[in-house]
Amino acid sequence: MRKSKKKAFTFKVDFEKTFDSLSWEYLDSILQCLSSARVSVLINKVAMTEFSMECGIRQGDPLSPFLCIIAAEGLHIAMEMAKEKGNFEGIQLPHQGPIISHLQYVHDTIFMGSWSIENAKNLIRILRCFEFSSGLKVNMSKSKLFGFGIQTCELELGARSFNCSVCSLSFIYLGLPIGASMGRTVHWNRIIEKFQARLSKWKASTLSFDGRLTLCKAVLNSLISFYFSLYKAPVKFIKTLEKIRMRFFLGRGGGEGDLESRKMSWIAWEKVLAAKERGGLGIGTLKAHNIALLGKWWWRFKNYQDTTLVEVIKSIYGMDGGFDRPSVAKRRNGCWGTIANMPKFLEKENVSFIDHFKLSTNANRPTKWVWSLESSGVYSVASLRNHIDNTILPLRENYKARLRGHHRLSKIHEGIRLVFMWVIWGYRNSKAHSSNSNRKPHAALLCFSYKDVCKGVKVLDHINGKLKPTGVEDED
Repeated sequence: MRKSKKKAFTFKVDFEKTFDSLSWEYLDSILQCLSSARVSVLINKVAMTEFSMECGIRQGDPLSPFLCIIAAEGLHIAMEMAKEKGNFEGIQLPHQGPIISHLQYVHDTIFMGSWSIENAKNLIRILRCFEFSSGLKVNMSKSKLFGFGIQTCELELGARSFNCSVCSLSFIYLGLPIGASMGRTVHWNRIIEKFQARLSKWKASTLSFDGRLTLCKAVLNSLISFYFSLYKAPVKFIKTLEKIRMRFFLGRGGGEGDLESRKMSWIAWEKVLAAKERGGLGIGTLKAHNIALLGKWWWRFKNYQDTTLVEVIKSIYGMDGGFDRPSVAKRRNGCWGTIANMPKFLEKENVSFIDHFKLSTNANRPTKWVWSLESSGVYSVASLRNHIDNTILPLRENYKARLRGHHRLSKIHEGIRLVFMWVIWGYRNSKAHSSNSNRKPHAALLCFSYKDVCKGVKVLDHINGKLKPTGVEDED
């Protein structure tokens, strides 16, 4: 919008008491099979006769968000009809891209359109008609108006006429910061505060080893995955979170000067993060988790060409989405430029990414992209995360790791054979030169099938005396 020098506006609306004011008459007109729940009023701790509600749905009911989606579908249809009839003008994306007028997620809605007083008034009229039919009223005092290429005085004049407030381009939508420079650590401080609150000192002292391990993984999956799926986290932020996780998992204190915080760690944290088959606990690094979540956008762009998202990306970054020309995507502001430059970030860690996208040319199926790290051919976050961790994390030298490789295996087998033969030879000599030589010897036939271990030595037989640990007396 800045390059085209066109005026546009964004209107972030807040519906007043969505769950309490949704009209059942409106829902019944959309879907006749739904019926309202029955409620009763307590008077002097006595439940009165049940009755059906005329408006409102129960919060916390798993069906309630679905009902809000049904209600929002009516607003979507109204906006599409207004665009077709010319009553509302959305934002035309460059290179003959799609026209965007609104974004919806349940009852969170953002409207976008070309700036003019008449166009904005038509939007308010559409919202009022939707209020009369559905019962959902827009709370103008909590709604925000944003402008692109519009003078401040002109934007404030429009906001006063709509009884809403003017807001900067940096705001929170669906819990994510929009318009902020996410490459700066200051915008990730709220995540650090939540991490410290969840992984607190008292929880570390009361939980067992398994409990701390489970909580580390649970907090990782539920707290930061939403942010990591859209933005590449700064290196300093990743190091801070890894430090918090390490101190919690090891049961250390909170402050730097605390005695508990200086307890010795008997194993490197990188080895703890490694996969279980590589000697670790399978926690995984935050860096790999972040990049793997961003990698799903590559998969969606390559295999879902008919979606609105792909059309928007193509209109801005070209038909290749900036993937084949990362220098073009880098010059663009926003998170997609970072996503397009993912292979460049992984090259620094010697991790392959693009090579795992294979083009399937099966004659019986349509041509599509497949992910070679999964047997099903479908991209998964876990596959790329494990691939990155297995490359950047060290291999712990446990017994199974030492057995890898023919050279190490042959040395261990040779050592076992020599030590075992030395024990037999030492015990046989101790029996031969012992003072109790008058006793009747016990004959024992021992057969050792070494195969690969003994390299041809298959049988040791007719060894006089009973084999037992040195120092144990014979029974009479």
